[in-house]
Amino acid sequence: MTRAFSFVRDSTTLPGEPVIFADGTAPNLFRENYDLELSHWIPNHTPEILRADTSTQICLNFLGSPFERDQKVVYNTHTDSDGVLSVFSLLFPDLARKNRKLLIETAAMGDFGAWGDNQALSLWIALVSSIHGKSFESEEDCYKNGFQTIELALSGDFSRWNSQINTALETLDQRMNWMKSGKILRESIQPRLTHFHIPYSLVRENPQLSAHYAAVFDSGIEHNQILPRQIRNRDDAQKLQLISTQTQEGTCYDLLIPQYMWAQTPNSWRLSGFESDTRTNSFVVRRSDLTNATILLNKVEKNPGKWLLANTINPFGSVKGRGFPVILSFVNQAAPANSSLKPGEVLSILSESVEVDGNC
Repeated sequence: MTRAFSFVRDSTTLPGEPVIFADGTAPNLFRENYDLELSHWIPNHTPEILRADTSTQICLNFLGSPFERDQKVVYNTHTDSDGVLSVFSLLFPDLARKNRKLLIETAAMGDFGAWGDNQALSLWIALVSSIHGKSFESEEDCYKNGFQTIELALSGDFSRWNSQINTALETLDQRMNWMKSGKILRESIQPRLTHFHIPYSLVRENPQLSAHYAAVFDSGIEHNQILPRQIRNRDDAQKLQLISTQTQEGTCYDLLIPQYMWAQTPNSWRLSGFESDTRTNSFVVRRSDLTNATILLNKVEKNPGKWLLANTINPFGSVKGRGFPVILSFVNQAAPANSSLKPGEVLSILSESVEVDGNC
């Protein structure tokens, strides 16, 4: 079956027949019990049997299912890797089915900062460059360029992106070597809590790199970061992560929740106590244990600044000045600040106060 793609605009009027909304919906347009939503956004109308962590996998689950009927038009509301891969799966079903695992892995790299093998990394780098790296006359043209990139990549042709891919691989190899050699310290504190420590010696040796976590979304590998998210998420994606960064004046801290927590992810561990509010992909944080830990940390803190716990989270916001998925941070004037506390002191309070449910 041949399907067409259209981008949702203020002027959009839906055709008479049922349509598909992939990776997000337009609440003012969606016709319940008529149109079909295939999305991990919250809230959504995706049939429960089709649900998965990424919208790309949901769309792949849809292919050949009883929900596949005579839907001739696919709509989307934004441009990112998971969105383009979702629509691609619906418009090019045979090719998508043959490359199911690769497309799902690539989508997770975009939406969740996930680790991927070299093939998924290569496809993601090429796709990000194709949809974010230039201007287009229309969103449909952007998607078309993305589709062409995916088709080229699936045929094995990465020639126009080789330089970017090689640079990304070099960056990740270097950071993995730092981890393996102990230049970046990684320790498992609890089944669902991992600590990453960036010592001042590494910060001093690499003044061109940022030692502090920086919030990014579907933007490629963070070459300017000492600890890119793909490295953190290689083995610890489904855990709380404490990042401590040593400076001359003290230590900076960020506590991160899993990067997929903004979406509906039935196949991944979920940290409880996050209640969806009335806004899309937005949650109110209701964790008394994290509140108590924050109170204790502020009680023993001696340096200027404050341990700040996010009240709400969404894919682009949490602790003011730190960004998602930081849930707790020591800040001063909305910027990372040097704490007087040693990593062991912070970990002791977190370990004794925070009750993390679920085992690995």
